[in-house]
Amino acid sequence: MLAADPENLFYGFDGEADADTFDVWYSKDNQEFRVAIKFNAGAQIAFPDQVVVSEK
Repeated sequence: MLAADPENLFYGFDGEADADTFDVWYSKDNQEFRVAIKFNAGAQIAFPDQVVVSEK
């Protein structure tokens, strides 16, 4: 378990590094545009000394 101020937590992803996994197409069957994107995502703590961690 992790306890922290929400302003100390950040979301990040590597979308720029995986530009080749971005695909856009038009589906004639559904009559709509489709988008497929693959990327890694995660969370980061800005100030670790302001976080409480429980190991149980």
